[in-house]
Amino acid sequence: MGVSQLVIGLTVVAYGTSTPELAVSLQAALAGNADIAVANVVGSNIFNVLFILGACAAMKPLLVHPAAGAPGSADHDRGFGLADGSFLGR
Repeated sequence: MGVSQLVIGLTVVAYGTSTPELAVSLQAALAGNADIAVANVVGSNIFNVLFILGACAAMKPLLVHPAAGAPGSADHDRGFGLADGSFLGR
């Protein structure tokens, strides 16, 4: 099929780590506790995003120019746009 071992391994890991969350959410939803099911999904996603961002920042910290976002700066005027890479100090 031409799929690399890395992709296969990451897929297995993703499945293995997501299955317990799916089981808990399904059980809660079937028991009539939709709020627990939604909170489980939202909380898990928030944790995953923040944990991965924190782990990446711990490995390679981002360089932010001291004046970035200061009132009157170009970054402040356009909302300190993260998408344009200006926060990297380039």
